[in-house]
Amino acid sequence: MTATSKFDKGTSFEERLVQCLLLDHKYAEQMIEVLNVNYFDLEYLRDITGSFFNYYRKYKAFPSLEILPTVINDDPTKTDASRTKMSSYFTKIKNVPLNGDMEYVKETYLDFCKKQSLMLALTKVVDLAERSSYDDIIGTIQKALQAGAEKDLGHFYDEDIEKRMKETVHIPVPTGWERSSRKKAYWNFWMYSSCPNPWPSRKH
Repeated sequence: MTATSKFDKGTSFEERLVQCLLLDHKYAEQMIEVLNVNYFDLEYLRDITGSFFNYYRKYKAFPSLEILPTVINDDPTKTDASRTKMSSYFTKIKNVPLNGDMEYVKETYLDFCKKQSLMLALTKVVDLAERSSYDDIIGTIQKALQAGAEKDLGHFYDEDIEKRMKETVHIPVPTGWERSSRKKAYWNFWMYSSCPNPWPSRKH
């Protein structure tokens, strides 16, 4: 694997990869960090992926399948040959679902791109070794290792604020236990959890 590596699974696989990106935006967010469009052999797949990623970089969201062809057609840098291929491709993926192929394709290409990203970082580190600090070198490696990782957005605090602030009334459900029985149960639980051997056996 070198800095000029390309995908080597063939046209069908590369088309499946682009289809995965267009349909799974969470996956696309991972791949945008590690996928170089020049890994594609075919111009129309480079054009689709490039336009798809550039839209995200500008608007912080990916375009839908309905609007993406329009975005591409408005780009004057695309060739007529590529536009024709792209039009045929968009029609094709509407009629050919991924079915069970999706996870395999996603895993295969994410693995390739992450390794490629690491290789590029290692090449850069060689150049940095003589003229940069240790921290710069480690930072370059760490950034490459983290690239392509699944995004964990955490808790969305802006959602359902009113629902979370609403007062609720706690209505306890009776268990039917006598108070003394509860005390005994709590005592036994405390004894067993606190003492390593609460009921030592008698020596005869």
